[in-house]
Amino acid sequence: MQSQFNRLGLAAAAFLAAASAFAADFYAAPNGAASGTGAVGNPWNLQTALNQPPAVHAGDTIWLRGGTYTGRFLSYLTGTSAAPIVVRQYPGERATIDGNYGGNLATLELHGGWAWYWGFEVTNSDPGRWSDVGSDDPARRGLGIQVSGDHLKLIHLVIHNAVEGILTPTSADDNEISGCLVYYNGYDATDRGHGHGIYSANDPGNATKRIHDNFVFEQYGYGLHGYTEGGHLDNIEYAGNTVFDNGGLSSHGWTTNMLLGGLKTANNPTLDSNATYNQAHAGSNNLGYSAGCANPSITNNYLDGDTALKIVACTNISMSGNSFYDSVTGFTQNQFPNNTFYTARPSGSKVFVRPSAYEPGRAHVTVYNWDLLDSVAVDVSSLMSPGSSWTLYNAQNPFGAPVASGMYAGGSLDVPMAALTPETPVGAATPDPTGPEFNAFILVFTPGVGDFFDVPATNLFHDTIHTVATLGISAGCGNGDFCPEAPVQRSQMAVFLLKSEHGAAYAPPPAAGNVFSDVSASSFAAAWIEQLNAEGITTGCGGGKFCPASSLTRSQMSVFLLKTDLGASHTPPPATGTVFSDVSASSFAAAWIEELASRGISAGCGGGKFCPSAVVSRGQMAAFLVKTFGLE
Repeated sequence: MQSQFNRLGLAAAAFLAAASAFAADFYAAPNGAASGTGAVGNPWNLQTALNQPPAVHAGDTIWLRGGTYTGRFLSYLTGTSAAPIVVRQYPGERATIDGNYGGNLATLELHGGWAWYWGFEVTNSDPGRWSDVGSDDPARRGLGIQVSGDHLKLIHLVIHNAVEGILTPTSADDNEISGCLVYYNGYDATDRGHGHGIYSANDPGNATKRIHDNFVFEQYGYGLHGYTEGGHLDNIEYAGNTVFDNGGLSSHGWTTNMLLGGLKTANNPTLDSNATYNQAHAGSNNLGYSAGCANPSITNNYLDGDTALKIVACTNISMSGNSFYDSVTGFTQNQFPNNTFYTARPSGSKVFVRPSAYEPGRAHVTVYNWDLLDSVAVDVSSLMSPGSSWTLYNAQNPFGAPVASGMYAGGSLDVPMAALTPETPVGAATPDPTGPEFNAFILVFTPGVGDFFDVPATNLFHDTIHTVATLGISAGCGNGDFCPEAPVQRSQMAVFLLKSEHGAAYAPPPAAGNVFSDVSASSFAAAWIEQLNAEGITTGCGGGKFCPASSLTRSQMSVFLLKTDLGASHTPPPATGTVFSDVSASSFAAAWIEELASRGISAGCGGGKFCPSAVVSRGQMAAFLVKTFGLE
């Protein structure tokens, strides 16, 4: 589970790109140094990077190179609401933070604010899983991640074999935990199993604490543990989580998968679209605990357990669309008839597919296979298009080999449910598999042929982007995206134009590096730029330069398109100055702009204007190429 789960998602990419157009990349590595510069060839060590050296600003990304970072680390990274700092595993590598440093304090303690921690692993390799005193953690095993700062996000992290997975305490404001795998955390003692998956509380006045779309399983203690004795439990939201078999590693047996309640009233708790399971159909889910709750919203959950849901002293309950198997406590079917209550084992299958909020090429899949079939059909047509390549991983063995892969042809995937072996915990026996009755998976996939994650069918430029992609004129901007809103650079334009003119297979002669002073032979698209000059389409931007990184304007585009299509000697009819209100007869490229309109290639930017100085986006460029060159 390395590069497969490490692509920047559409929503996140658009947000970060808009927020930090001039953001920088820095690097940390296990062999990095405090004296490093953070460059890819001179990385920092992890603690130096997390101290936020002066070079690191809001919107920047710190990439964690592959390998093991052993120790205890504290982060003080501070971005802004518009430009968070991102700490992320480097693509194609596995970055592991190992808390086996000789103590039992938190392995990764997060202070600062407005920072996203994404895609890496936090674990502890010490085999000790016992404490003689239940309240004392083992000497060499500490909490995985302690979230002490505000406005922090944990995204697609893998946290396992720590004392506790994640702690987000009552004072930590505006925290989000999304799409993480949290498992095998805790230890045994004489009194009970200790250590929960995600431990949360939240003060009044804080933003909603969002715990979404996580796989949380096989702790020694509870799974989701929203609990307090002296703090608060206000506005905590469990949504889309799959939580199962917690307590299973402990000699004391099954515990509670989801708890949201304590010695203080839980105000405005939300349980939405969560799924729980226990392979012995034991365990429980609990809302209210002791002090109760006020104004809970309980919707669309699928809860399995000996006590599928226990509600304690809660008022003003809103409950609908849920399924409960087996018993419930604290409420009755007559009170809440818009739910399903199973008193006997269900039949058939129940499948939940949860697309990632941050990576459109990733989804979590949860399958209940009540008929114990060897495989179950999972409909993924809302996520994938024909031609997508896909890979399916067992969430209970995420670093193991894929359980299935292929090329999507439409409809459903045949998902195997039997003979799937869980990962072996550190210092404990491998738990029994949950299949064939139940399994959880991570699905990663590419777009279909000619499609892009960030260009849905509703996008204004979808069809023309699809055309230029299928013809091989553009493969997008990387990671399965096209970046339709991004500006077209003059260097990119050279490639687009010549491929549209000569065909996708065309390759220009090698670059000499002496045509433009700012385009060396090794520059991006150098050969294309020089060929554009050789064909008489451009003489550059002035002063012997080409300005390859400059954005293309709509007026420049009109000249380039028509010269490429009609030849360098083409001269348009004189401009009249009457076609667009913002293009007079004497305006730059006026004659070219008006001919572009007369040929039906552009009707302007609206309101009778052409917007000649506006920058051309990649989506717009696709439309201009298709119309100019008659691509289909």
